[in-house]
Amino acid sequence: METNRILLRPWRESDAATLFKYASDPEVGPRAGWPPHKSVEESLEIIRTVFNTETMWTVELKETGEAIGCVGYLPAAAANLEIPSDQCEVGYWIARPYWGKGICTEAMRLMVDYCLNEKGFSVLWGTYFPSNPASGRVMEKCGFADTGRETLCPNLEIGSDRPVRVMKLEKTSNMKTEINPKETKRAYAFEMWLNAPMPMVTLVKTMNVSHLIKLSRKSGIKFNTLMCWCIGKAAVETEEMFLLPENGKLFRYNQIAVNVVVKNNKGGINSCDIPFSDDLRRFNNDYLTLTTKTAEECQSSFLDDHMVVGTSAMIQTELDCVVNQYTDKFLNPMVMWGKYRKSLFKTTLPVSFQFHHVQMDGGDAARFLERLQRTILAAEK
Repeated sequence: METNRILLRPWRESDAATLFKYASDPEVGPRAGWPPHKSVEESLEIIRTVFNTETMWTVELKETGEAIGCVGYLPAAAANLEIPSDQCEVGYWIARPYWGKGICTEAMRLMVDYCLNEKGFSVLWGTYFPSNPASGRVMEKCGFADTGRETLCPNLEIGSDRPVRVMKLEKTSNMKTEINPKETKRAYAFEMWLNAPMPMVTLVKTMNVSHLIKLSRKSGIKFNTLMCWCIGKAAVETEEMFLLPENGKLFRYNQIAVNVVVKNNKGGINSCDIPFSDDLRRFNNDYLTLTTKTAEECQSSFLDDHMVVGTSAMIQTELDCVVNQYTDKFLNPMVMWGKYRKSLFKTTLPVSFQFHHVQMDGGDAARFLERLQRTILAAEK
């Protein structure tokens, strides 16, 4: 499991020194219910025992190769909460130098997807000390809802006598939650742009898609499918993508999907939402299955509980820019492209990205396009 910035992998004994460097910080462990590490030897022993399980991963920062945190889940038998066997409890911590950078949220989203879609848990639970509200915000960004309940966790090494707040994420609910715009960093944008006559903005970036062409030939996966997967992967790493205005309100989503236009068997077109999966093979299978069904049934398929990134590919014609027509019925972001252009040394593709100004600013959108280019270049490497 990985994003452009981080990799979730098993702990290694060689991580002991780095683990001690960060886990010895007195501001880290007590917030999660465990004492600061006292030596490298203690950190090594914890890697060999506590972390030596298939349910615990280190968060590796790709840029440095360092283990900068930990995410994992506890099955019902080991959980701090009394829960049924088809549910689990999640936990996480990130080293202090990386607080406030969105890394913990990225790691949690990867694990949430794994727990719900790979392991098949029906409900995920999490807890945090009320004195550490940032931890609660991470869970909220990942789709968890506050149950309003507090309890004690007697298994904690530190804080077992202090109440923790209980959060819950159900697989079939809480994927879309109305939030107060004033409590988000989009408060000013919501006020200024929600009712503007033209709140949509379009940015264009020419992408190097040479690697994607080669990957398509090698894997047998269609180029447009690969583009949609890269768009989805870049979207899940973009915090603003999980927010969307709708009917005068602001909603936060927990899941991303990519919409494609499908030519149906009657010669018309329909829309089809494909849920994003970090697993390219799985995404491709879903893409083929859902688009085939849409074409055969001549009926559009929508995922209302996902934040959907629209796409439109006009692959017969080279296009420099595509500006989508605005309608107040569709405020979702949209990525559009035409035919890619071959040259002697590389293949390029101008990509247009339209977004609602309430959802993100121009700088956020530009960073999304940069993230999309990095994802294209790194796909399946």
